[in-house]
Amino acid sequence: MKNIIAIILVLAVGAAIWFGFMGSKEEAAVEDATSSKTAAECEIPAYAKVIGHEDKWLLHNNCPPRTK
Repeated sequence: MKNIIAIILVLAVGAAIWFGFMGSKEEAAVEDATSSKTAAECEIPAYAKVIGHEDKWLLHNNCPPRTK
């Protein structure tokens, strides 16, 4: 029984560490992708404007948000 508790504890700590490191890499990747987009790459297409999804299109294409 003690072995099972020890194994569960080790797996829980390992998972917490693993997911902690993964989050920091994703945030850095998003910052890099957003900063490297040019104005031409972030131009909102007509279909997104027609259906009113300009902000969603920018978000899904890693573009900075519009300034209002």
